[in-house]
Amino acid sequence: TDSFPLYFAFLAISVGVASFLNSQLVLKYGTIRMVKFCIINLVAISALSWIILYNLELKIPLWGTMTYLIITLFWIGFLFSNLNSLAMEPLGHIAGTGSAIVGAVSTLLGVAIGTAISLQYDGSLVPLAMGFSIFGTISLAMIFWVERTKRNLNKGV
Repeated sequence: TDSFPLYFAFLAISVGVASFLNSQLVLKYGTIRMVKFCIINLVAISALSWIILYNLELKIPLWGTMTYLIITLFWIGFLFSNLNSLAMEPLGHIAGTGSAIVGAVSTLLGVAIGTAISLQYDGSLVPLAMGFSIFGTISLAMIFWVERTKRNLNKGV
């Protein structure tokens, strides 16, 4: 409808506010801590939404969809820059090549995961909430695994 640009703007503002806040908070709390906090919040809101929507078989109105998307995109706004920074951290000596590879791999994985989630679309937010919950949990597990592996390598274990 004619209101689409307005709705789209609200979603973009959510990501923009998160990016601005991230620039202030990442210096205070650190990248890893911010990533964990944001993924936990993204998974929590998505899992709660998934459970509620799935069990109640709700088709939520536009304002409910917008609320969910604004909240989840807010957390994603934090994650974009922090995860890209973490991915590039060990690649400083080959930054251009590293950036191209990180971008290509993240795009290919995003297409594969996005396709798998979109094939589950049933007219509700359930598949999206399910996807954020499942893949967010996998991401968080991978972050903890990498941290533990780094600690063990540093200890010589």
